[in-house]
Amino acid sequence: MTRRGFTLIEVLVALVVVATAMVALVKTGGYFTRQTGTMIDRSQARMVVQNLIADAYLEESLSTGTREGRETQGLHEWHWQIKVEDIEAEPPAPAAQRAHFKVFRNAGDEYPVYQQSIVFSSLKAATQ
Repeated sequence: MTRRGFTLIEVLVALVVVATAMVALVKTGGYFTRQTGTMIDRSQARMVVQNLIADAYLEESLSTGTREGRETQGLHEWHWQIKVEDIEAEPPAPAAQRAHFKVFRNAGDEYPVYQQSIVFSSLKAATQ
């Protein structure tokens, strides 16, 4: 008499293999979900910096020192910080300033989501 079907051991081994594969898939899905959220945050924080740079270009010159503020972007309120310092230049080079922009997800965060530095030169200051 021949038996058909699987033994209990074979079924348990198959379940262990399927469960291990499912755990790996869930972990991979969670990783990609976190990465997507991180990239969305960085994109929105970069937009905040681009807005601040556009505002800085409209000003005649930036005041040296550190400024902080808040801006809403993507249904979230971002906290930003700008540190401006003068750069010494030999004439006839125009006067210049370096601005460090940092954007934080929450006030009091230690590490910024996005940061960028840019040098502004004032052609108006060079002609006076």
